[in-house]
Amino acid sequence: SYPPMPPTEAGRQLAALYSQASQDAGLGRIELLDPGLRGAGDLQFIAPYTVGIDGLGAQGRGAHTDDEDLEIASIERGTIRAALLIYRLTQGPAR
Repeated sequence: SYPPMPPTEAGRQLAALYSQASQDAGLGRIELLDPGLRGAGDLQFIAPYTVGIDGLGAQGRGAHTDDEDLEIASIERGTIRAALLIYRLTQGPAR
């Protein structure tokens, strides 16, 4: 089992930018989950060396079980959020 990725101030700031992108796209606010409630991700291996957020992909239920399913509409929402976040991050500091 992977240990949960501990929250950091830099991670909270990045998550706030992601949430703002979601709100600006009309997709609502994104809430951070308690580390003990989140699933494991490969980001946890490099978290001590960089800032990152996890869980930007598709949504569904029954992860990694025979009953797993995917909410197709969540792919579009996630793509819009991520694209807006990436665009903003590549434009430099806000003026």
